[in-house]
Amino acid sequence: MPPITNDPSAPLNVYVGTYRVWKSSNGGATVAGFRPISPDLTNGQPINCTNGRVRQDVLTTIAVAPSSSQRIYTGAYTGRVSTTADGGATWTNITKPPLPGRYVSALAVDATKPETVYVAFTGFNAVTPSAPGHIFKSTNAGATWTRFDMGLDPLDVPVSSIRTHPGSSDILFAGHDLGVVATGDGGKTWQPVGTGFPNVAVTALRYYEKTSKLYAATHGRSAWSIQFAPSLLAAPSALQFVAKPGQNPMPQTVTVNNGDTFGTTLQFTAAAAGGAWLSVNPGTGKVLGAVGQPLAVTVDAAGVALGEYDATINLSAMNATPASVSVPVHLSITPTGILPDAGSDGTSTGTGGSTSGSTGSGGSSTGGTSTGSVGPSGTTSGANGGDDSGCGCRIGRGPEGSSRAFVAMLFAMVGAAGVLRRRRMN
Repeated sequence: MPPITNDPSAPLNVYVGTYRVWKSSNGGATVAGFRPISPDLTNGQPINCTNGRVRQDVLTTIAVAPSSSQRIYTGAYTGRVSTTADGGATWTNITKPPLPGRYVSALAVDATKPETVYVAFTGFNAVTPSAPGHIFKSTNAGATWTRFDMGLDPLDVPVSSIRTHPGSSDILFAGHDLGVVATGDGGKTWQPVGTGFPNVAVTALRYYEKTSKLYAATHGRSAWSIQFAPSLLAAPSALQFVAKPGQNPMPQTVTVNNGDTFGTTLQFTAAAAGGAWLSVNPGTGKVLGAVGQPLAVTVDAAGVALGEYDATINLSAMNATPASVSVPVHLSITPTGILPDAGSDGTSTGTGGSTSGSTGSGGSSTGGTSTGSVGPSGTTSGANGGDDSGCGCRIGRGPEGSSRAFVAMLFAMVGAAGVLRRRRMN
């Protein structure tokens, strides 16, 4: 069957391919209404069929840019790809490496960028080992090409159909010999679309934006559809800020994601609640595909006294499931701008309290153990806690029992020193 398509922006313009392109401006109402708008766009070489017969090269696919009726692309049986930027007045052969010399099965043009085009090939990489791949992309109307399906490696499966998404350049659907796959991140990763689809060749794909539905026609297993629905997600799930009185902490980010990365647009609102010190920007946004929308969360600590405070960032999306998500935000205003249990150099904890240590000359103190030589001010203390001496000894400063134990320890040290002196004298 020859390729046939219409112009998305002018539906009565119908195009049919043989070895050249034919156009009708009246929806194909009459055969006489078709006129050729191209020369021979094939390689003009005979094709040896498996049954021993020989056929001539023909066009296999045609695509018109949705945003420009003047930009048309064609693909041929032997791998030739051509384009026109003036509605068919002039044509350019854009077949060049790394495109493989295999059957061109499909073309798809970006919804808003007529120079961004995708081309798909059937066959296996073993047929063209020096030019592997099944989907390629150009952002300059075929002046250069890059392989787009490396995320599917090492799966070597012929691709029969591709379809762009009208709302996102990062989404592309592809039908191959095992079903339907899609990318939501510009080709970096690919995933099967939905569940329950048979392992069968997919010959055509259509996406209907109004209902967020994807339709797939198969070879011998009927037609299928899948309904996409947005899902509201937020990361991280909670935020914590720490600041000194009157000092604003660094802003943090909450990223809003759509759990459906292939079909729907998530439209949401964001608002801070529970504290005048908290704000979020922007207050509205939308997410389509795998790339989330970052929100800046800021704290104004001016006039906020020492203490602990809680608020939330509330996200809402009426067309999503769930329809709302809350991100808890905790603010700690401390004298130092550091959480008491965060730990830092020069901080040690004793029984009943925490102590912040100063470092003496030649000595250093850490949270729990002090090392170094004796320094004139190498001692830290805390209420009912303990002392770190610059000599590295921890001195208990608790109840009376601890003091008696300390005195007993000193007597033992003195006795041991006397024994050592007597031994050296002997």
